[in-house]
Amino acid sequence: MIEIRQSAKRIVPRRIWTAGAARYANSRQRTEWFLSRKRWASVRRLGRLKDRHSGQRCFIIGNGPSLRKTDLSLLRNEVTFGLNRIYLWFDELGFPTTYFVAVNRYVIEQCAREIIRLPCPKFISWDHRNLIEFTPDMMFLRPRSGPRFYSDITDGVWGGA
Repeated sequence: MIEIRQSAKRIVPRRIWTAGAARYANSRQRTEWFLSRKRWASVRRLGRLKDRHSGQRCFIIGNGPSLRKTDLSLLRNEVTFGLNRIYLWFDELGFPTTYFVAVNRYVIEQCAREIIRLPCPKFISWDHRNLIEFTPDMMFLRPRSGPRFYSDITDGVWGGA
């Protein structure tokens, strides 16, 4: 089997081989997504959150130097989504974010223990599901190509550039 693959790789132009390999990997991941118990548990959990904050505004808090110049205490009673290592600011903020989001492989890989202990629901990229324990307050999100807005989070999300 390996010999056939190596022969095919020599014959097929690199651009076509690369595109085919990416499509194959994507189809394997898509199949695993649809058959996974973690996916179905995530979909159920996401369904319980649907319309929970209907009519409310929400704020997405990133991680940058401008945070030091911003009075985030004004967000204490708002719906907030904190990204990546925002939890390092929880003590300074005086409150945890309503939700936590991580799609960065290195953040998930290096900080999995800390993420698991966060006192809020967590949204984690499906691509990095094997780097973190799946806890009852965690939901995996299927990454999709973008840029595009997906109106149903269970169909996937674009993680940005």
